[in-house]
Amino acid sequence: MNLKLKVKQSSEQVHCDIQGEKAILHTETGIYYTLNEVGSFIWDLIQEEKTLEDLIDKITSEFDVEKETAAQDLKELIADLEKEGLVACVSPN
Repeated sequence: MNLKLKVKQSSEQVHCDIQGEKAILHTETGIYYTLNEVGSFIWDLIQEEKTLEDLIDKITSEFDVEKETAAQDLKELIADLEKEGLVACVSPN
């Protein structure tokens, strides 16, 4: 996955905070999802379009994690969220 890929929350969802985690409802399917503390941190960041590279920098400055680990985990999370229709990804021009 290209680190210049841009990611943003989908418009087909609503979300709320529940004790430090996010609960997300896909408005088209009616399926609920939850994100842990790190996932919630990322979710808040992608309210506006961000590149994967920007997200990795923010994650490594906020949490005690190696850049390579953060990149791999982020790519997996974004791929899962995209598959479920919760985020929109845009390739760089």
